[in-house]
Amino acid sequence: MSILRSVALLSMVLMNSGCGRTPAPQPVEPLAPVHADAEGNVPLPEGFPADAPRYPGARVAAASAIHPDAKITLQTTDDAAKVHAFYTSALADQGWEILTKTPATSGALEARKGGRPLEIEIQTAAGITTIEMKAKLSTSD
Repeated sequence: MSILRSVALLSMVLMNSGCGRTPAPQPVEPLAPVHADAEGNVPLPEGFPADAPRYPGARVAAASAIHPDAKITLQTTDDAAKVHAFYTSALADQGWEILTKTPATSGALEARKGGRPLEIEIQTAAGITTIEMKAKLSTSD
């Protein structure tokens, strides 16, 4: 019986000593808020390619980056076909090689310049055309 008592006592001690308990969560510092300017534009991620064309007059509605990737979302009231035509021309004018291009109605382009990829998706809903640009962050512009 003393062996059973010893095992039971040891089990109770181990259960109460914190074994198997998850540690208390540590406080997390909140992310710094992103403030839009007077026109509602949020800042671009640091290192977003300066040579990636931005649609004239479009508002920068969102921007995010997790190194080495970045994404910005632009919005305009122009129709998708006009936006698609702009990017088809502007990418070529700025030395980007267009790898794939869908019809303007679905609005997607993939381009590359100096080994750097750029993806552009264009969608329209409720009269707002959204342009999502995905790129690799550069270390120097």
